[in-house]
Amino acid sequence: MKPYIKKTGGIRIGNLNLTYPFVKLFVEPEQITFYFFFFKTITIPKENLAGIYKYEFLPFIGEGIAFKLKSEKKFSSIILKSNKIIFWYFGDREKLLQEIKMILT
Repeated sequence: MKPYIKKTGGIRIGNLNLTYPFVKLFVEPEQITFYFFFFKTITIPKENLAGIYKYEFLPFIGEGIAFKLKSEKKFSSIILKSNKIIFWYFGDREKLLQEIKMILT
């Protein structure tokens, strides 16, 4: 069985912003997948990630993990007009960030 992370949160991609609890994040050794409630799925292979870091827009309510992509491109059936995806998360961001990095390496 593959190690993975499953977390619930929100997401921001360009002008699209969905709040908690409308997005599920799944992290597997070869890819990251975002499941949008009512929308679609974005699957990003780990080779298309340029970086992962903590992100803060507003203290306590605008905190999450940012996934920087190598380029704007089509993932699954969604064309991303941004090279950054922010996963809004209310838990321990530092712990989540370390877990994600551990699984993807």
